[in-house]
Amino acid sequence: AVDGIIFVLDSQKEVYDRNLSSWSELISYFNESFEDIPIIIAFNKQDLQNKFYPDKFLDEIKVKQFKNIDSRLTSAKLGEGILECFEYILQLVLSKYYKHKLISPLN
Repeated sequence: AVDGIIFVLDSQKEVYDRNLSSWSELISYFNESFEDIPIIIAFNKQDLQNKFYPDKFLDEIKVKQFKNIDSRLTSAKLGEGILECFEYILQLVLSKYYKHKLISPLN
């Protein structure tokens, strides 16, 4: 089972279509359970000049129809936003389990 996903995109303009293809594969793979999984889209390589705008991608995948998806800007090269993505997905996953009473809070 999958508890949460960090979907890392290469933000370079020349691989935009490959990102869309990978996103479609992800949706197809998880099919009906897709909307039950917390997902963070990490727009990586934000340190580069030739990058596309995240809003363009989010609009194209119609992200507003999903309540389980959030996005973050990252640069693995500079170490920016990486830890925050992991902390946030962990927070989302634990919140989901707590909400469904699959875990109890620590005292």
